[in-house]
Amino acid sequence: MLFIWTPFLRPLAYRFFKVNERPVIVLGNQKAGTSAIAALLAKAIGADYDIDIGGFRNKEYAALHAGTTDLRTLISRKGKIEFSKEVVKEPNLTFLIPQLLTAFPEATYIYIVRDPRANIRSTLNRLKIPGTLPKINPADYPEISPIWHSILYNEWVRDSAEGSHIYHSAQRWNTGAEDYFKYEDKLHLIRYEDFNKNKTQAVYDLAERIGRTVTSDIADKVDIQFQVKGSNKKTYREFFGDDNLRLIESVCSPQMQKFNYQPELFLHEG
Repeated sequence: MLFIWTPFLRPLAYRFFKVNERPVIVLGNQKAGTSAIAALLAKAIGADYDIDIGGFRNKEYAALHAGTTDLRTLISRKGKIEFSKEVVKEPNLTFLIPQLLTAFPEATYIYIVRDPRANIRSTLNRLKIPGTLPKINPADYPEISPIWHSILYNEWVRDSAEGSHIYHSAQRWNTGAEDYFKYEDKLHLIRYEDFNKNKTQAVYDLAERIGRTVTSDIADKVDIQFQVKGSNKKTYREFFGDDNLRLIESVCSPQMQKFNYQPELFLHEG
């Protein structure tokens, strides 16, 4: 946070940091469990880690997507501290996989996926937006910061300008899923739901899959909240209503079924 509010300090600090050429990079949509899994994995293998790049904000992501800067140049200016770590988690980089693979060809990549209905519900809970609304005025919701507005409306990523916040959020999840299957030979997949069943074992299994040795017992750390926890007391249908749930499932259905997430409304009605 210090470097977000006082960015001029970054260049002064950067002389003491060197970019790690072989990090573990954790990807996945926002509110998919990326923070918890990245932090627990790092603790299990005795690695240092960072869970978000403070120097990358809207302007930086817009430039990366527009191709007006490259990732390594931007890291040298605004992300060197984070990329000096052994484990780096940044959901916004999920939609820049080609640039990541070019910038870090020796990195290990992890992709975390969560059922899109649970994923979008968690985002709306985080932003205090009721799930049944067909559209919103973002100005009415103070939790929607500029970066969260860009996430909610899927700015920069392959998407049209039309549609509600629900549609854009579904498109964002779908784009991440499509990119996973495009590059799956380079990504280690973990479903958030499988992680939730047995967090300790899931992290240990993930460490083994990426060739890292578990050096610490994390059993007493798995229930720590690394991000604000959302409410999941309502069913998807209760939370979203039929129209929004149908919209999410119609956009995401082909990809979500590949991860063994079954539609509740769309498949049966289609």
